[in-house]
Amino acid sequence: MRSGHRIALAVCLLWCLVLAGCDAEPVGQETAPSATQHRRARVELAFGAFSAAREVFDSQLLPDFARQRQQHGQQITFTKVYAGSEVLTETIASGFAADIAVFAHPGDMESLRSAGLVSETWRDAPNRGIFCRSIVVLAVRKGNPKSVRDWADLRRPGLAIVTPDPASSGGGIWNLCALYGAALRGHVGVPANDVGAARDFLSRVESNVVDRRASASESFRSFLAGTGDVAITYESEVALAWLFGHEVERVIPSSTILVESPAALIEKNVEAHGVRAEAQAFFEYLWTTEAQKKLAYCGFRPVDAAVAAASGSQFPQPQDLWTIDDLGGWDRAVRAIRAPLPARPPK
Repeated sequence: MRSGHRIALAVCLLWCLVLAGCDAEPVGQETAPSATQHRRARVELAFGAFSAAREVFDSQLLPDFARQRQQHGQQITFTKVYAGSEVLTETIASGFAADIAVFAHPGDMESLRSAGLVSETWRDAPNRGIFCRSIVVLAVRKGNPKSVRDWADLRRPGLAIVTPDPASSGGGIWNLCALYGAALRGHVGVPANDVGAARDFLSRVESNVVDRRASASESFRSFLAGTGDVAITYESEVALAWLFGHEVERVIPSSTILVESPAALIEKNVEAHGVRAEAQAFFEYLWTTEAQKKLAYCGFRPVDAAVAAASGSQFPQPQDLWTIDDLGGWDRAVRAIRAPLPARPPK
């Protein structure tokens, strides 16, 4: 499933965009305070995020933080890069000097920790470093014309499925974990705890995939544009589609995985850029009540207990909600789903 040359190409293309100045527009450029109002009146922070978080950061979190800092006499601007989480991780590891980054899953954090870019103690941050959550769901056309009700329906011959490429997208890997874990838990019509049956189920679903894009957001946009009968996606992508008036429906499977997205300071870059105070302030902002409300508004499940309680009706509880730990942790789960799948069955 993983293609090293595909990631390398994606990283190269993303670097071209960065160097060309694409997606690096400043945020928060209202009237600047005088230099005497603050020791450093202007600070630029380099920020990276997985693609599905782009809208909430661009429209909500980055402008709000910039406004807050301006009230204290400081102008904050952001250089931004958004990409599939796997590509983003490779881009940062290969030289994009992000000060703060948010990722689709903890595995990317561990990769950067191993590379010496993220602190060994990143889990000491609030909520063990997780700043927002989601779940893996199914999106269908208005009226659900294909009658897709649960994971088991995805193996029906002729159903056209859209899902991100796990070689480049954290969302793509979360989707595979959701399918595999639900099968192991006995929610797809195969015996529980039967690894062979779970892997055969994955293979049957794989045979129906008609579209794989590099990131979760790109994949879901393809679905919205008319590709496929059903999309496997983050719940937040469906909520965002509703905000923009798209008439798609959310199907919450009977058993699904809790998606947990971490944030971190990229220690080496923060020190090199001399932006420790400002980067730390933005990092801490992600767990504030204001930020958590904005995340909930854009369809992410907040980690703040009070905000989660206030927005509970927005986020239905699946019958069987579980975490990556139920698959033995991230590394073990990824090894299981990335092992060669059985041969595809005839349609």
